[in-house]
Amino acid sequence: MKWSKLKHLVEEKFLPGKMPDKINPMYKKQYADYGELSRQDAYRACWEFVHDISIEEAINSDDCLIQALAVLDSRIGKRRLRKIEHKKLHPLASKLFLERLKAENIPLVAQLRE
Repeated sequence: MKWSKLKHLVEEKFLPGKMPDKINPMYKKQYADYGELSRQDAYRACWEFVHDISIEEAINSDDCLIQALAVLDSRIGKRRLRKIEHKKLHPLASKLFLERLKAENIPLVAQLRE
């Protein structure tokens, strides 16, 4: 394959500012509860998290991947971490949230009291 054709394919697929073209709607809700998500779902969630929504909207999102990214984001400080109710999060986001609490040395008991 010639370099120009390869370069064109790479730029077409990974050009910054370009949203992934194909999003499989079948995976949207049906398999998300079971933890089965497509690559397009991951691309879409990352794009939406970085470009389209605020951190508060991300925490309250129905999308489990967006919630998971939000609880790991450094824009959420220790004070805000203590205010999040992990029982309302998706199981994936909840587990990552608990790991973040451990990493930040925030006791779960203190988080539950507030």
